[in-house]
Amino acid sequence: MLKNVGVRTYPERGVHGEIVHTLGFQIVAGQLAPGTALVPELVGEKFHASRTVVREAFKVLASKGLVDSVQKRGTFVTPSQSWNRLDPDVLNWHFDSAPGSSTLESVSEVRLAMEPFAASLAAMRRDDDDIERMGDALLLMAQAVRKGSLDPDLFTDADLQFHRALFDSTKNEILTGFFQVMQSGLATRDRMVHSQRKFTEENVREHRRVLDAIIARESEQAEKQMRQLILAAASEQQGAATE
Repeated sequence: MLKNVGVRTYPERGVHGEIVHTLGFQIVAGQLAPGTALVPELVGEKFHASRTVVREAFKVLASKGLVDSVQKRGTFVTPSQSWNRLDPDVLNWHFDSAPGSSTLESVSEVRLAMEPFAASLAAMRRDDDDIERMGDALLLMAQAVRKGSLDPDLFTDADLQFHRALFDSTKNEILTGFFQVMQSGLATRDRMVHSQRKFTEENVREHRRVLDAIIARESEQAEKQMRQLILAAASEQQGAATE
């Protein structure tokens, strides 16, 4: 039942974290079907963990909607309809198991609904520190592209920094929280798409146009430029998925 799979490891999280992430990945990837019983004794033996540690790991999985405990019967994998799909770990497990899946398309659609508005608010509410953070991120993006070969990790980190700063600029805590959900999808999309130089150079220019509108406090233009950026990113994503 508990196989070794191609899931990232989390040694810094200890045995508890390893149980959560291994079982979580297997559930989301479909390797543990709905209705499968998770036997604490077997899980503990597999991970060399105490019953207390296993029980706490099951509680975390239950909080994400991935398992459910039935009194006197045990803990069982739940159907996908019960999963908390906005949970960052659940999203990560989706992307790890199927990076070209419809989950990325769903993230793009939600992003198109939310981020242009966030850019509009940022243009009205940003302060000098916000501009500096977005500018610094843009410089790092350009630096990643100018290297002899693309540095995808630097580019991905810089891209996330830019969008994080933009959402922080809205001064809206709910929108900022939305970014925490979206960043897993952004990181996966970046790694999938930005493997070709032609994409990343244009992407830097697209971000520059967004920032210019925010600096000028042109909210409608910021919204327009962000919408164009997201539509271009969705097109790149689709192209990368078919290569």
